[in-house]
Amino acid sequence: LSTDKYSNRYHYKYKTFEPNDLNGIIRYLTKQCGGNVYDKGIVGIDSSPEWNESYLRKNVVDLDSLNFFGTRNSNENAFISFDFKERKIHPTHYTIRARSDGDADYHHPKKWVIEGSNDKNNWKIISGEENVEFFLTRNSIHTFKIKEKLEFDEKFKFLRMRQTGPNVTGDYYLCLS
Repeated sequence: LSTDKYSNRYHYKYKTFEPNDLNGIIRYLTKQCGGNVYDKGIVGIDSSPEWNESYLRKNVVDLDSLNFFGTRNSNENAFISFDFKERKIHPTHYTIRARSDGDADYHHPKKWVIEGSNDKNNWKIISGEENVEFFLTRNSIHTFKIKEKLEFDEKFKFLRMRQTGPNVTGDYYLCLS
């Protein structure tokens, strides 16, 4: 949103995406920058500690790869967050893809919340799921609707997925592709 200094007109610069598996803001920004949005500095990613040098957080924004992110420790409240830098996002849906290796039900997420923030200190829960069974096979993809009714102009610089219960394996590793 910007204001024309010579009038009271407002200029909105926004893009709307249809809720469609893996074709949202990350895909759009990937095409715009010509590569991984984390590597290109377009979207910052923070998380609980990564499992090792193969299971990196940047893998979750590499939509054409089946590499995945996994946390090193089985800790309740494991998380991954996205910093959209100069952009603010008004989420309506989000898509999760389960990891691509291991047994069919290996550490897939089952219970979590989605949170938004503009300062990374104050988080608002905008959605959440419990007892999810969509991720019972490798590479499962599912799009979820944001449950909280957000105001029209309510946008977030940071979005975070925080695990709030054990995964399908019964531990607290957070693994996503």
